[in-house]
Amino acid sequence: MNTTLLPKSVVPSVTLGILSDRPWSGPAIGKPILRKHTRILARMYRKDNFWTRRLREACKLLIPLVERGTPLLTQVDRGTLNTIPVLLRLAEYRDQWIREPESWKPDLQLDPRQLLISLIHHLVLEYEIPKFCDGAWFINGPIRHIERDWFCHLAQGGNIRKFPGWVPPMTKRAASLFLIVPESFSMREAIRYGQVLAIGISISDAIAITSSRIGLDFSYDSIYLPMLEMWAATQREMLELEIVSDYIWARCHLYGPQSIQFKGRTWASLVNSARNFFLEGIKVTGLDYLVPSDIDCSYWRNLTLRALADSWNPMVEVKPFEKVSEGWFWKMVEITSQRELDEEGSDMDHCVSEYSGACQRGEISIFSLRSRRQSDSELDRDVTVEVWRKKRKVLQVKAWRNRRPHRSTRRMVMQWCKENDIDPGAYSRW
Repeated sequence: MNTTLLPKSVVPSVTLGILSDRPWSGPAIGKPILRKHTRILARMYRKDNFWTRRLREACKLLIPLVERGTPLLTQVDRGTLNTIPVLLRLAEYRDQWIREPESWKPDLQLDPRQLLISLIHHLVLEYEIPKFCDGAWFINGPIRHIERDWFCHLAQGGNIRKFPGWVPPMTKRAASLFLIVPESFSMREAIRYGQVLAIGISISDAIAITSSRIGLDFSYDSIYLPMLEMWAATQREMLELEIVSDYIWARCHLYGPQSIQFKGRTWASLVNSARNFFLEGIKVTGLDYLVPSDIDCSYWRNLTLRALADSWNPMVEVKPFEKVSEGWFWKMVEITSQRELDEEGSDMDHCVSEYSGACQRGEISIFSLRSRRQSDSELDRDVTVEVWRKKRKVLQVKAWRNRRPHRSTRRMVMQWCKENDIDPGAYSRW
């Protein structure tokens, strides 16, 4: 049939056919740009699984509408704007829609990105929010992302200081400064930028701090923020702040925040402690070719830290997991150093200590699910979880001596996977 002779309203939708599991082939799609976009959609819906079933109906409302009513899928190449992933993310947030897609009236004079943003605003925006927040929908990675949660929270009138999920503390002044950050910032960068400006640090220094090691690490803000206040009060050089920041970051991650004390300390004493820390690190790690002046170079500090810690970066976009169920307290802990791997392998009596190479290369992440009765004080290890980082997929879950996990433990692992957009993999095999 020659579809060009049909009225626009009855021209078959290629994407609707894919979403309805009808047979299709690339060569049959006459528009090359549409063909490229639909291949992304087809790859996702190649198999029937939890995610495809969950998103299918919302996608049917959204994607064919964009295909027929805008040039985003028919004239805008993927290299210019990769539209399908953004639409899939919008489908995931179906519960946040305050309007239906059919009532959207696209302004075809807008450039492609702004046209897509207008659809996002139509679906979830009730109150005006800063323009930089729109970038949350273009972040790759998990389909459900904390910055998109924050976007919906703000777009529907939520308080900046009460973002859903785990967020760092924000004063009223920091919250007000959050609203006026550069458009190129992400929402997490905006939080740190607002915090730093609220302390009284200059704009140029605030931008530098936002891009530093502690820029997006909110894990130890109870330490980082007082340190920044101390530095701002002394008006010392940025280089000293960089050295002390690396030192504080390393102490917190290696030994915990309790290893840092500011009471009775001066900025000069912190700088001395930081330099001595790196000098000692040079000695114990065998980097004898370095000299004290090399500490001023971020490259050599990073090299010293890597050798000293023998650790690796945690997996991105994994939320803290702590649950109480039937009188038990559960906690998932990520293992990020050889020492922690050795302890896990020794306690669980299996070979996880040999997995450090894959962890350091960023291929896998190892997690330890631990529990205790609410009346007890110490956590016991229940299972070790191996996750394939690239696919965000569980590869194996092993209890003591590689035994199969208990039913309640498996249920907790499944809940953790669901909250962090991690594919539980072959559940029946573990």
